[in-house]
Amino acid sequence: MEEFYELLKEYNKRTWDLENRAKWHEIYCVSPMPIYLYALLQRVSKLNKNLSIVEVGSGYGDVVAMLIYLGFKNITGIERDQAACASANKKIQSLFNTNKSYIKCEEYPIKLNTIPDIYIQINNVYVDSITSHEEYLKRNKEWVQYNGTPKYAYIEFIDESFKQYSKHYPSFIRLSNNDVEQLFQGNEVNSFKTYEFPANTSSKCLYEIKIKCIKSHVYGDVTKKRIFE
Repeated sequence: MEEFYELLKEYNKRTWDLENRAKWHEIYCVSPMPIYLYALLQRVSKLNKNLSIVEVGSGYGDVVAMLIYLGFKNITGIERDQAACASANKKIQSLFNTNKSYIKCEEYPIKLNTIPDIYIQINNVYVDSITSHEEYLKRNKEWVQYNGTPKYAYIEFIDESFKQYSKHYPSFIRLSNNDVEQLFQGNEVNSFKTYEFPANTSSKCLYEIKIKCIKSHVYGDVTKKRIFE
């Protein structure tokens, strides 16, 4: 894994001046690999590689690239920024010598052809028109369920321990462990600290949800539902 991250990092550094990438992406130009990526890969690397994945907010394709390297075959990335999406697919095609475009330049949620086994959303926060804690919880649950209930979900949230003002991270999107456990009540929920203020610009946790059944009556109905014993 370290060897591939070095290849990924060197590609990002080599193409930095050729692409107008966002400043946050500099974390993929240095070592060690970002904490949230390491925490995610420690978990998904143990899963069956035949499981299908949807990754929301693919950015410049680094997470998708690592999933391909791990051996997953059925991966769909979603990225709404057209320039980032184009850069991401170009990177993956270069690293893996393929013509396939793994990342769709779309606004999530979009309907997929299948129910994904794994839902991933890390290192991004979509606030958009949301204005309350309840709306934010409802929207995140709806997104996880949008294409049917997956077997696993990996989502990174801003942690409630982060108390400082931030225009990017309003207080109502900062979640506690209890918030997430209640949101996915009845399922196994594990959390891993990925960032801690003030060493980092905010505090975040990555949540691993092993889904037995998401109760739809709490935040509304879904069109597709899958239950796992």
